[in-house]
Amino acid sequence: MAVSIKDVGRLAGVSVSTVSRAFNGYSDINPVTKQRILEAAEALGYSPNISARNLSSKKKQNIGLVISGFLQENTAQARNDEFEFWLMHGAYRCARDLDLDVAMYSIDSEFQKKKTYEQFCAERNLSGTLMFGLKITDDYFHQLHDAEIPCVTVDTLVRGRNVGCVTIDNVLAFQELTQYLFDLGHRELLLITGRKTAAVTMERMAGAYEAYLANNFEFRKENVVYCDFREDEAYRKTKIYLQKKQKNGATAFLCMSDMMAVGVLRAVKECGYRVPEDFSVVGFDGILLTTYTEPKLTTVDQQIEQKGYEGMRLLSRILERPEEARCLYLPHVLKERQSTGQKNEGGGGKDGLPELQEKRVWAEGLKNK
Repeated sequence: MAVSIKDVGRLAGVSVSTVSRAFNGYSDINPVTKQRILEAAEALGYSPNISARNLSSKKKQNIGLVISGFLQENTAQARNDEFEFWLMHGAYRCARDLDLDVAMYSIDSEFQKKKTYEQFCAERNLSGTLMFGLKITDDYFHQLHDAEIPCVTVDTLVRGRNVGCVTIDNVLAFQELTQYLFDLGHRELLLITGRKTAAVTMERMAGAYEAYLANNFEFRKENVVYCDFREDEAYRKTKIYLQKKQKNGATAFLCMSDMMAVGVLRAVKECGYRVPEDFSVVGFDGILLTTYTEPKLTTVDQQIEQKGYEGMRLLSRILERPEEARCLYLPHVLKERQSTGQKNEGGGGKDGLPELQEKRVWAEGLKNK
C-alpha cells in the first residue's frame, strides 16, 4: 500500500498542512519540526515531489488553478460560454508574467465532502490556490476560514487570514443596471437570475431590490425567475412567460448573465416579438458574444480576464506576505447597445441606441475594501 502524506503527518505528530508547508519550503516552519517531518518521510519511504535539498532555500511556488463544478453534468449547459475561458486566460497570463508554475484542477461539491481543502493541497504539493466557481454551500467555503494554505477566490467572498478575493461590487453594479431600465421608463421587469447558492446571485438580487426601494416601486417575488445561469433554462422559462403573459406583463428582462440574456433574446424572437421595440433586454458579464447578438446586447462589463489576472497576482502577494490577504474590487462598465430603448405605450422600447456607448459607472482603477 502506497505511503501518503497523511502517514507522514501521523508519524511526525503534525497536521497534513504542516507537512505540506515543510515540503514546499515555507519559512514559518520550526526547523526542529521540519527535521522531524523529513525523518518521518525517510522512515516511511515517502518521496515528495519536491526535493528535500531545496527545502531550506526559496523556490518557485506551485499554484493550483481550481475550478469547482466545471465537469458537473447539471451545469454542462451553463458552461458553454466564455466566462471560465477568460478567467483562466487572465490567470495564466499573470502566471507567465510572474514566472509561476500553475496546474489546473477540476473539482465539485461531492469531491469536497471526501477530501478537505488542506488534504487536496497537500497531496498535490500546492503552495496556494486560485479558485473559481465556489458556492456558499460548499465544504471548502467553510474550510477556507481557517486554512493554512493560501487561497484567492473569484466572486465568492470568504473571511480568513490566508484568503483573498477578487470581484466587483455586484450590489452596486446591479442596482445601477436596474436603475438604467427604470430611467428608460420600464416599471415591470422580469428578473432572470442565477443559482440560489451563488454569492453573486444574492448580491445582484440585493442591488435590484435597492433600486426598487430607491424608486418606491413594488418588488414582487413572482417576477423573479431562477435559471441557474443557464441559457437553455432562460430560453425555456422566458418562452413560457411570454406565451402566458404576451405583452401584458414585463416590458424588460433584467438578466444576471449574458448567456441567460442570449436565451431570452431567442425566446422573444421565437414568440414573434422584437427587441427593443416590444421588450428591452440587458445582460451581465461583458462576454465577446454580446457584440454578435441580434440586436447587440446591453450589458455590464465586469472585466472577466482582468479578474483572473488580478486573482493570480493577489495570490502571489499573499504567498510572499500573508498580510496582503484582502478583497480586491475591480471597476465595472455599463455598455449600452441596441437591445434597450425607451418604454412606450405599445410595450417595450421604441429605438435602440444606434452606436455603442460606454458609460463608466464606477471608479477608475482598482478599489480596495
